[in-house]
Amino acid sequence: LDKARLAPVRSDLRFSVLAAGESHTCGLAGGGVPLCWGQNLSGQLGDGTRNDQTVPRTVGGGMVFSAIAAGWNHTCGLTANGNAFCWGLNSNGQLGDGSTLDRLEPVLVSGAVSTVVAGSEHSCGISQGSVLCWGGNRFGQLGDDSNVNRGQPVEVVGLPTSPTHLAAGAFHNCALVQGGRAFCWGQNYSGQIGDGTT
Repeated sequence: LDKARLAPVRSDLRFSVLAAGESHTCGLAGGGVPLCWGQNLSGQLGDGTRNDQTVPRTVGGGMVFSAIAAGWNHTCGLTANGNAFCWGLNSNGQLGDGSTLDRLEPVLVSGAVSTVVAGSEHSCGISQGSVLCWGGNRFGQLGDDSNVNRGQPVEVVGLPTSPTHLAAGAFHNCALVQGGRAFCWGQNYSGQIGDGTT
């Protein structure tokens, strides 16, 4: 129990947004400044190192974000003008920069988005009435009707109308579309797609 906290730990920082990954946490402090803490083996804290941090550290690059999302070992942030940046583990292209190189500070994702979410090995965003996803795709979580990993965003196929909200699980995603219907895709071993099958 020495490594577990059974009660909340107080922080003197003030955050407007929080996101929790597998073993790291990030938040947006005053003015949208991103800070991260926790495990950093793959650079998911974005501070230019691979050193674990027990207190919040400012993400490198000097950017401010309007939203932040934490995946398994990677993190993505969204600027007010719709540019997504990701950092950390990139073994499956989940950072969206066209490579599979881990990044210790934020790198720009190809294409503008209005929302960004992060799964275990993939990321997604909403862009001009479509959902774009990138990264690992072994369970079809990118929604492009393939199982091919993508280092840059690809469009999700089959959504009948424009998405209004997006959520990412470990290896699946769900989107709300206009009218309130939900559509899901990706791994379905426990029925998480919700179509009555596994």
